[in-house]
Amino acid sequence: MPYMKFDLHCHTKEGSPDGKVSVFEYARILKEKGFDGMLITDHDSYRAARKWQESKDKQIPGFCVLQGIEYDTVDHGHFIVIMPEGVSPKLFEARGMRLKSLIQITHFFGGIIGPSHPYGAKFLSIMRSKESKYKKYLSQFDFIEVFNTSEYISDNEKALKLAKSWDLPCTGGSDSHKTDTVGEAYSIIDAEIKTTNDLIEAVLNKKIIRVGGSQRYKRKHPILTNAFPLGFLFQFYNIFLTIIFTPVRVFRKVQISQYMRRHKPGKPLYQLKENKPEAASERRYG
Repeated sequence: MPYMKFDLHCHTKEGSPDGKVSVFEYARILKEKGFDGMLITDHDSYRAARKWQESKDKQIPGFCVLQGIEYDTVDHGHFIVIMPEGVSPKLFEARGMRLKSLIQITHFFGGIIGPSHPYGAKFLSIMRSKESKYKKYLSQFDFIEVFNTSEYISDNEKALKLAKSWDLPCTGGSDSHKTDTVGEAYSIIDAEIKTTNDLIEAVLNKKIIRVGGSQRYKRKHPILTNAFPLGFLFQFYNIFLTIIFTPVRVFRKVQISQYMRRHKPGKPLYQLKENKPEAASERRYG
C-alpha cells in the first residue's frame, strides 16, 4: 500500500476569521503539489468541513478532506482535535472552554487531541506557560505537532524532543492561512486514510512515519512572538470576546457534565485496532 501525504494543519476562509483561502482552493493547490489529503483545522469552527461535505460537485476526485478543529482554549493556547467520523460536538464551536474540559470531552467521544505549535508564541502555546500548569496535561495528549512551518527552527526541534520524551506520535502541518503558503509542510502516513477514524487509528498506532517541509522563519531566537502587546491582543480576542459571543456559564463544570450525560453514546464510537505501534526511534523528521 502506498504512503499518503497529508497536511494536518489547514485554515480556510470559511472557518477561520484570519483565513484567506477557500477550502476548495486549498484542496486544489494541495492536489497539484502531490498531496493525498488535508485535515481542516479552523479556529473553533466546522463550517468549512460542512461546506465541503455539502458541495459534492466541487469536491476533487481522489483527494481526501477530513474534518478537524483547532480549539483556542482560554488558559493554554491552541490544540488540534480530531473526532471520529460524524462526531462534531457543538461545544467545540463555542469559545470559552479550558483545556481540562476540552480533553475530557474529546476523549469522552472517542477523539484525540494534541497541542499545536507547543513552543510557539506565548498565550498561543502550552509550553510557554509555567511548568506547574502544563506538566499535568502532557500525559493526557494523544500526539504532539512537532513540525509547523510557521514556527522557528528551534521551537520545532523542542517540540520533537518533547514528543520523544513522552513517546507520543508526531504530526506536521503548514498552519497556512493564505494561498502562497499552502502545502509548505506535510505528514507522510503509512496507512490508507479515507475517514477521520482511519486518521485517528494511524496517529495512535504511530503510522505517521515522516513530517517536514519548508521553514518560513530561519532565525532560531524569536524576538516578537512573546511580546506583551501580542499576548494582550490574543487575550482580548480569545477571552473578552468569549464573554460577548459565548456566555462563560455554559462551560461550568456542572453544565459540561450534564452535556456529556445527554450526549452519551450508546456504543463505542471508535475502537482502536490492536496493531503494534512503531518505535519512537523509527520516526523520521524533516
